[in-house]
Amino acid sequence: MSYVRQGVLLLFCTMLYGCVIMPNYPSSWASLESARQDCFSINGIYHNEGDAARYGSPHLTQRLFRDKFGNPVKDMDHIDGVDRVEVTVTKEGMLEITALYVDRPVIKKQLFANREEFRCNDGKIEIAQFIVDWTGARQESVILLKSIDGALVVKDGATGLMIYVLPLTGFDWQRYKPYQSGKSESKPMLHDDVVNCVAGGERRWTDRSECD
Repeated sequence: MSYVRQGVLLLFCTMLYGCVIMPNYPSSWASLESARQDCFSINGIYHNEGDAARYGSPHLTQRLFRDKFGNPVKDMDHIDGVDRVEVTVTKEGMLEITALYVDRPVIKKQLFANREEFRCNDGKIEIAQFIVDWTGARQESVILLKSIDGALVVKDGATGLMIYVLPLTGFDWQRYKPYQSGKSESKPMLHDDVVNCVAGGERRWTDRSECD
């Protein structure tokens, strides 16, 4: 949760003597996947820019790359062209998140379940951090889910006390569509000279002579 959002919430919570913001999951979005024992269905590459249930055009990098105060990592504000984010959960209990420019990693982070840096529960991934600063004490969480159309759904919220007195509970829903390269989606008629290889830094079906 950014300082701008904190300031807005603080203003409204001061006026209302407490704040509860809990919007319903948008009925126009595809349904969420059923609960499952593992979180491997979360794995995939998603568009960095998404849709929000309440307002704005959120960016996945701003949700998944945060400092100890819950603010987006400053470097993210200066990265041009990050158009996709890869999320990978391994069977060893590691969550790896990579921001990509085309196919080039720009920034990466790794979280480990055995260090309680994230949790996998019923097919959902939860990344939580407890924050104490001048605005109060709160637990901020980012929950990653999958919808049946392949999109990554993010439930981004916080629960705590603003200025250590006023109760705050709120979250927002965001959706990030799976990234699909237009070139790799078309599969030509196969023959001996048409192969799936890396050409121009991208894996796609093309003539053998164009492979890197």
